[in-house]
Amino acid sequence: MTRSNPSTLAWALVAIISGWGAMPGSAAEVAADGGKDQAAQVLESVARFYGERKDLSVTAVMKAHYEAQGRKRSAERRFQIAMQRPNRFRFATVDAGDGGGVVSSDGEKFSVFLRRLGKYTEADSPGDLEKILQDRFLLVLSSGSARAIGALLRADPAGAVVGKSGEVRYLGRETLAGQPHHRLALRGEDEAVIWWVSAGDRPLVHRIEIDLSARLKAARAAGQKLNMSLVYDLVDWKIDAGLEKAAFAFKPPEAVKKVASFDRPAGPAGGAHTLVGKPAADFSLPRLEGGEAKLAAHRDQQVVILDFWATWCGPCVRAMPILADVADGYRDKGVVFYAVNQKEAPEKINQFLQRSGLDLTVLLDRDGAVARAYGVRGIPQTVIIDREGTVQAVHVGFSPDLKQKLIGELDALLAGKKLAE
Repeated sequence: MTRSNPSTLAWALVAIISGWGAMPGSAAEVAADGGKDQAAQVLESVARFYGERKDLSVTAVMKAHYEAQGRKRSAERRFQIAMQRPNRFRFATVDAGDGGGVVSSDGEKFSVFLRRLGKYTEADSPGDLEKILQDRFLLVLSSGSARAIGALLRADPAGAVVGKSGEVRYLGRETLAGQPHHRLALRGEDEAVIWWVSAGDRPLVHRIEIDLSARLKAARAAGQKLNMSLVYDLVDWKIDAGLEKAAFAFKPPEAVKKVASFDRPAGPAGGAHTLVGKPAADFSLPRLEGGEAKLAAHRDQQVVILDFWATWCGPCVRAMPILADVADGYRDKGVVFYAVNQKEAPEKINQFLQRSGLDLTVLLDRDGAVARAYGVRGIPQTVIIDREGTVQAVHVGFSPDLKQKLIGELDALLAGKKLAE
């Protein structure tokens, strides 16, 4: 088995983690119908135990194994996580080379450090852990571990995973590191995990398995020979150790630069994405349903939203319903939305649309030429073009506040303002 660059494989996993699917055929699906009372008892003990903690810290060891077309790769990454109620938190990558970083809140200042960029941001700390755990940079830096482990710190740990319509099943007892553990399968609408909970007075979660069966099923249906596993082992728990404020403060390394935002890093033209303020590259692309779409046809008439995406991209799948919903609300106000698919077959796109129930105008960027013209290096990338054909905003990746950002930008453009200025 070849050892992959841990950073490369871990970043690739973010797309899958962000779109965890349900788990047909998994252990939770085939478990016996019994054990509901046992599951409820274990869940209650976990929720009570973590809910009563004043502070804690843990090391998370992520182990990922990937096999595609006979080629095997593996990666291992370590993260350190600490929290102290009500709003102190620290996440840091360990041995991530030139990648990784830190997300921290000492109760007063909230900092995000991206080692690869050599930059950090600082803002007032959010009022509670719930807001901190939803930070988009935390999700990316942690390769999903903050989402998986952070659920334990939420007001309703199980609900944070399964939502209102999910279910929990008891899978029995097994030994982990020589100690007995309960295994619980938590299944929600868009994710599935298995918790290994210590069977004792301290119901610590020592392992979290991410079920990727739905994602793998879709890939295999498309003819890909793909196997993948993702496990977080949680070690060195420290509970109510009386952590000091200094344990959560961020101290920037030498030569690290403070910037106002990673969305608009400092630059000679005001710090925006290189496309912002420039004429949008014209194009003509075939529509999925037939016919052609030309950007020039909307000049002086409509605001255009372009979203570069693919069905295999987890963040794209999460963002698409939000984009479609916002665009639909602005349809009668002169806004057009195009989902610019990257190099996928029409059959695969149609299958995705049928499963998701989305009604989109999909354009086929079969050779990626339009994506290159718009400087796309990672998807999703969302571009907003004003009526005059000028790029006014660019968003790369998925963020929880995407809807609010888009609404604010569209309202401003329709009111005659220029975001690029």
